[in-house]
Amino acid sequence: MRITDPVETKSKERAQEEVCERFRQAVTINENKRYEICLPRKENHPNIETNKEIAEKRLLTTTEKLKRQELYEEYDQVFMKWLKEDIIEKLTVEKENLWGHYLPHRHVLKENSTTRLRPIFDASAKFKNGVSLNQRLETGPNLIELIPSILLRFREKEIGVISNIEKAFLQISTKDRNVRKFLWWNKNNIIEIYCHTRVVFGVTSSPFILAAIIKLHLERIAQEDQFIHMSDTIKKLFSSFYVDNCVTNVDSVEELYQFKEESKILMTEGGFNLRGWEYTHCEEPHQLASVLGLTWDKREDVLMLKCSRFSEIIKEKITKRIILTISHKIFDPIGFACPVLPYPKLLLQTINTLE
Repeated sequence: MRITDPVETKSKERAQEEVCERFRQAVTINENKRYEICLPRKENHPNIETNKEIAEKRLLTTTEKLKRQELYEEYDQVFMKWLKEDIIEKLTVEKENLWGHYLPHRHVLKENSTTRLRPIFDASAKFKNGVSLNQRLETGPNLIELIPSILLRFREKEIGVISNIEKAFLQISTKDRNVRKFLWWNKNNIIEIYCHTRVVFGVTSSPFILAAIIKLHLERIAQEDQFIHMSDTIKKLFSSFYVDNCVTNVDSVEELYQFKEESKILMTEGGFNLRGWEYTHCEEPHQLASVLGLTWDKREDVLMLKCSRFSEIIKEKITKRIILTISHKIFDPIGFACPVLPYPKLLLQTINTLE
């Protein structure tokens, strides 16, 4: 790993501060009392091109798979539901002919998820030698770096508490709709053009946008007289969010219920619904829960690494690829397994010297 010059590090930090400041200055609250943003575009970067041809080809491929798996109608209902909720909008004939950049999409099926079937949009799609939407956008600070400190604070007090924001990205409106168009069929099997009115999951800047809006929202309500009596909860929320996950701790059951009630009021003020509450000694609906990539046993109040069984990974024979796969499957943000994680890498080095 290369040693970074402190001057270079400071320059990057300053650049990120400028990106955040430009983004915050463009945020408004629309007539529906939602935060409305402009996508954080990079300065002095090539413009993106229209890519409707690619979007059409990918639409045909996705449609064929959906029909083969008998999921087409369910997938269509997702878009129709979004249309009713103003998460997307169908473009008029006049707007259809205007320039636009398209996001191809495909389906992901998760049986145990709150949303079984969901569309995933590809903001990296581009023509050969062209520029994608993701390449054109700022990603903001590296949020992964927040995980260790959040997890360590999570262990400080008697009761650990987790929750999440329902459809967090979809609660934020956006202005740059011409670069987030997509294609879908109508009832007569004719392709129609839609666009997203909210932040899209799959766009590289979306986690940064959500984090910045949550911080801006908490700063705003901290200045309002009606929430002065909830200042302790606001302070706790400032250091508890990782994207749409709220991870914190309290000293007592009374403090737990107070935090739960006040935080729901505070976040609802910005259009965010905190849900999925779980806490120490609560075994409903399950004893085990996921906390920022780790497994949490709520009854015993311990954190564990998620490790696949070797029998599930090893099929016929052990190869270097399998060893590499196993070593990279362990997510360990606070260094539980540091003493043993080098062994697979040392084993690979030994194998390479013997070949």
